[in-house]
Amino acid sequence: MQLAEDGRWDLLSTKSGLSGVKAIKFGHYFGMCVGYCQTEILITATTITFKKSGWQALLPEITIKSQNTEEDWSNLIKLIDYPFFEELPPTIGCPDCADQGGYFIEIYYEERKKRVDLSIGTEALFTRLDEILTSQELVLQKIND
Repeated sequence: MQLAEDGRWDLLSTKSGLSGVKAIKFGHYFGMCVGYCQTEILITATTITFKKSGWQALLPEITIKSQNTEEDWSNLIKLIDYPFFEELPPTIGCPDCADQGGYFIEIYYEERKKRVDLSIGTEALFTRLDEILTSQELVLQKIND
């Protein structure tokens, strides 16, 4: 075990803990949807890739890449309680039931990944990630204006 910078005990090995995280992907999706129904952001230590796509082949995929800073990456990966995340089931609530859509988060480690899908409205886990998603939507809006 090792003491994390924020003072809590990190119970994961270095292959799964902070030093083992290679990427974080998150976003939202809507199954019964016309238009751009899927939005995802893939964050690594060096890049942020924002992607919007639809279920219909008629819509072009929109992808925007930007640079990530070491400080922003470090701050993001410190927000995640890895022991808690690892214990989560693959699905929480009823994502995309009753046309509400769903959130997902995937953490890519050195040798594996873990994905959790959640009902929209499961805000506690996604507050910071939602802020990032919103900021990327604003960047896209500025590009389209």
